[in-house]
Amino acid sequence: MLHLQTITDLLAETRISADSLAVLSGLSPARISQGIRGIREFSNDETIRLLDALKDVKQLIGVLKPIPVDLSRPLLVRQLIAEMKLYSDLPTIGDLILLNSLLQDTPFQQIMDSREWTANDLKQAIEEMQKKFEQAQLRLNAIVSGSFQNSGM
Repeated sequence: MLHLQTITDLLAETRISADSLAVLSGLSPARISQGIRGIREFSNDETIRLLDALKDVKQLIGVLKPIPVDLSRPLLVRQLIAEMKLYSDLPTIGDLILLNSLLQDTPFQQIMDSREWTANDLKQAIEEMQKKFEQAQLRLNAIVSGSFQNSGM
C-alpha cells in the first residue's frame, strides 16, 4: 500500500497521464487504472516498473527545468530519458541557460521567452553551452592561477 501512495504522489507531481505512463512502463492503461483505483494490487514487478518510469520522468522534468516537458508524447519522453541517462554527467538545461545568461548579461526569462524550444534546439544549446562552460572554466583557472602567481603563492 505504501508503494501505491508513492505511485499516486508521483503521478500527481509529474502530471503524466496513465496512457503515457503505460507506454513508459510497459503496462496497459487498464492495468494502471485497476491498480490506482485499488481494484487489483500491483505485483512487485509492476510496482518496480511504474516507480522506475515515474522516477525517470521526475528526473527528466528536473533536468530540463525550466523548459516544460510535453509528457503526452511518451515515445519522445522515452527517447529524452535515454539521452538524459546517457549524458547524466553534463550540466542541466537550467544550469546551462543560467550560465549563458550570466556570460551574455541577458536576463534568464528573456532567453526562455525568446523562442519555441525543440529537442534539436536543446541539443544544440547544450553543445554550445558546454563549449562556453569549458571556455569559462579555462578563463577562471587562468584568473585564479594568475592571482596566486601575483600574490607569491
